[in-house]
Amino acid sequence: DGESVTPVVLPGDGDLPAEESCRVYAAQALGRIGPAAAGAAGELRAATRAETAALRRAARQALKLIEQLPPASGGCPT
Repeated sequence: DGESVTPVVLPGDGDLPAEESCRVYAAQALGRIGPAAAGAAGELRAATRAETAALRRAARQALKLIEQLPPASGGCPT
């Protein structure tokens, strides 16, 4: 749908512990992978209930990107 993915946590954001920042970046990376990362959907759903708002947002965005339908090929079946 042309929506760009922007980082939830910017580099140098000192508000989160390092481990939480890594989890946020991991969720963002999985979202960028898209439907091929469907195996991580269960963990991402769990992360939507995390204490950290940044992780909840990143997990929700990742799930949205992972669960989207792949683009149509535009070709006719043969």
